[in-house]
Amino acid sequence: MSMRRLICVVALAGLFGMAPSPLPLGASAAAAALPGAMQIPISGTVNDATESVALSGSAEIVSTLVLDPLLFEPPRVLVDIRLVGVSGVGLTTGQQYVASGQKTLLRVLGPSDVLEITFPSFPATVGGERQARSVLAAFRLSFDVLTGTLSGATAAFSTPPAAP
Repeated sequence: MSMRRLICVVALAGLFGMAPSPLPLGASAAAAALPGAMQIPISGTVNDATESVALSGSAEIVSTLVLDPLLFEPPRVLVDIRLVGVSGVGLTTGQQYVASGQKTLLRVLGPSDVLEITFPSFPATVGGERQARSVLAAFRLSFDVLTGTLSGATAAFSTPPAAP
């Protein structure tokens, strides 16, 4: 299907109230069975002045095609990323750590995209959130540009760059 034909089909669908709409923020877990959803492994080591921490777990990614019914804007994709069961251990002290969070981004749809997002990581103790440090999560995403469906993804944790 050509891009021009796709745009015409989408425009007609919008006129009849059938255009896709973004998922609400809390719907990502319920949407795990959708074609634009996947859960992928994520791991890596984060280094800072205090300690190096090896983290691993999963990231749940849900993508939703967002179309402008008036066709003024290019197709976009709403990407919702949520860390699931991410934990780790300090390589010097053996301290247990966790990382958590959810981010939602609106991106121009293309065949691939690279996202770098920071999430908090902190000791898995009472009050550990007060000792939170930033963790950089890099995601490489692939999309079917005709449907906006997420077709592949990889992810890794690393140390965020130092602030200028």
